[in-house]
Amino acid sequence: MEPDRLPAWAILAVALMAAVIGGLTVRQLRLARLDELHGARLGMTPADVRSHFDEGPRGHWREAPGCGGIGLEWAPDAHTKGAVQWARFEFHEGMLMAVRMRAAAADPSVGGEPLEASSAVVVARQSMPGAAVAVALLARGCPEHQAEIDQLLGGGPMRR
Repeated sequence: MEPDRLPAWAILAVALMAAVIGGLTVRQLRLARLDELHGARLGMTPADVRSHFDEGPRGHWREAPGCGGIGLEWAPDAHTKGAVQWARFEFHEGMLMAVRMRAAAADPSVGGEPLEASSAVVVARQSMPGAAVAVALLARGCPEHQAEIDQLLGGGPMRR
């Protein structure tokens, strides 16, 4: 062995450690972002959602019933071909407590396990026809969504 060169097993060990650490970091970042979809983050006000939802300028908004308060729905304009096909934002006491979205399955922001949960958030995903995914992002602190969260965590179907 030459003194200036590392043995092949050492190079392989370093590469393996980098892959494991990189994978853990990606997983941690993914879990840290469970509360956000396309720039809309749980806890935002309706005005914040309108200004931060990254698909917003390419579609139109309308008011819709929310969870005991205002709700907003977004749909793309007729000429828009983006990842998000439809989105609904539900507010309770002026704060975003739920996001329901249908998006292209290729959209990385809707990828993940069918059900993920943290102490603050539950995310349910369901494959849909036409290479789409329906996503429900629910805040655990909202009493209006507690029954739905209990149903999802108990293995029940996702509400759309």
